[in-house]
Amino acid sequence: MCTPTDDDSKELKQKQESLQMKYSQRINKAIRVATYLHRNQTRRGTDIPYIAHPFAVFLILCEYTDDEDVLIAGLLHDVLEDADPREYDADKLRNDFGGQILQIVQNVSEQKNGDISKGDAKSSWKDRKEAYLDHLRSVGEESLWVSTADKIHNLSSTIEDLKMDGGVVWTKFNAPKAEQLWFYGEFCSIVKSRTKNPIVQKLDSLFQEVENL
Repeated sequence: MCTPTDDDSKELKQKQESLQMKYSQRINKAIRVATYLHRNQTRRGTDIPYIAHPFAVFLILCEYTDDEDVLIAGLLHDVLEDADPREYDADKLRNDFGGQILQIVQNVSEQKNGDISKGDAKSSWKDRKEAYLDHLRSVGEESLWVSTADKIHNLSSTIEDLKMDGGVVWTKFNAPKAEQLWFYGEFCSIVKSRTKNPIVQKLDSLFQEVENL
């Protein structure tokens, strides 16, 4: 059995103190809002409550930034994309958490549908991903960090599934393996060119692992 050294204990205490400093009433409110809005959702192809994903994104971001707006945006990053707009929309998000967090959440949200007023059909998977990637080339770094944390958790989950179930994991997505890898490859290239935050190193490492698997 390994006994923690004084240095290990000191590092653990520093991490605990850092996390305690990040907790606030705003973060608590974001947790409550995200948990409620995702209450009836599960992770794709599983019975895991969906809220596990925003919590994971929040915890990943805690390792790379102490910006409270970014952390809250991580908790709320899917609410505009996945929640019923009659229940929670951009105006409510702005009123609850401010314009900066709204901007980040909007920047990392995909436009899943075409312009209904013009009779556009629902966008294809490839069209949506290309539009999302193009948008990321001009958003602020804070939005890139949130989107990167989102992809880190998704890739981590995919790696776990690949190790357990092999290639069958790709069948639960809306696009085949080759297109999924194309998207992650393009995403990695964009964020590596636009931010020096070490979060991109974690993303790149996970993407290479998925490719190898």
